[in-house]
Amino acid sequence: MTDLPALTRRRFIKIFSVGSVASTFGGRLWAAGVVGEVQPAAAGHPGMLTLRVSDYPALAEEGGSVRLSVNPININDNMPAGFFYPILINRGEGGEFFVLDAECTHARCVVEAYDRDFGVMACPCHQSLYYIDGTLAAPAENGSPDQPPLRRLDFTYDGADRLVIRVPGLGYTVQGSALETAAGPRLRLRFDTFPNARYQVHFRPTAAVPWQQVPFALTETGPVDQLELVGNGRPRSVQVPRTLTKGFYAVAIRLLDLT
Repeated sequence: MTDLPALTRRRFIKIFSVGSVASTFGGRLWAAGVVGEVQPAAAGHPGMLTLRVSDYPALAEEGGSVRLSVNPININDNMPAGFFYPILINRGEGGEFFVLDAECTHARCVVEAYDRDFGVMACPCHQSLYYIDGTLAAPAENGSPDQPPLRRLDFTYDGADRLVIRVPGLGYTVQGSALETAAGPRLRLRFDTFPNARYQVHFRPTAAVPWQQVPFALTETGPVDQLELVGNGRPRSVQVPRTLTKGFYAVAIRLLDLT
């Protein structure tokens, strides 16, 4: 059995929507976000994760670093408990950002966040060290001096507060279909899931209203009392009441803050 870390409240402070949105009108797909957003994409395609730098106090200063993840990390081997490695976001001099994949290039363990006191990011498995931009500072113990740097992720920064990160393989679509059930009219939301990723459903009646988390049912006539669904790597579906004539539903992944 895989040992997973305790998921503390601190790790769940930040919530990002990285799925598409299904409207109650014909299941049309929309781009939307809670704190972040993603462009609609087919499963397996990149997801465009958008975040506000101001949501992370550490990124307000040079040398600040955060480590965000779609799935937890196994505590027994320091490897991802799912498809995705954490994303490292480091702030350098002059407001420059570095966005990196946290997969160590020696033995694939998860690299820690940047430590401004020591000036490096360390891999706890075999002590590989990386500079703030992901370049190699010191290879793993008994490793090759030709060890590659951390992989950089494509991103754009608007110079103010908006950071858009291209995350390979994170894109997925949501299909919406209207149902008439014994429990009343419902909307089925069907989507691909990633192992150990945690999904929520959000709703807003118009584009001008903030998103709000809403409960859902796991079956067509089941109780509407679920707030999260844990992905298993296969398509899943949830049902929500269809009580309004219009509105938008978002299937969101809960992004863990592992800093």
